[in-house]
Amino acid sequence: MGDILAHESELLGLVKEYLDFAEFEDTLKTFSKECKVKGKPLCKNVGGPLKKDSKSLVIQDKQELDKRISYFKTYLETKGAALSQTTEFLPFYALPFVPNPMVHPSF
Repeated sequence: MGDILAHESELLGLVKEYLDFAEFEDTLKTFSKECKVKGKPLCKNVGGPLKKDSKSLVIQDKQELDKRISYFKTYLETKGAALSQTTEFLPFYALPFVPNPMVHPSF
């Protein structure tokens, strides 16, 4: 229970952020007002730095994807030779070479 109380401000801030995101304006006003009446502090920085860094996260995700595809391609070329004989796994050998797997009918 002590752990929850130690992070209560952060939890309340997350609830506030969700209500704001989901556009529950009246509920958000009531929630903020009730927190103020009960003396519950709301964490004001919840999501602040994360929102600013969201664009860099997308870039990092793209870099991670490229890195993982490279590892996958290396695996298929070296240790995955036995799997190439299995029709079930054959489409995955094309995966590193498909520009956009999300729109490709095989994937």
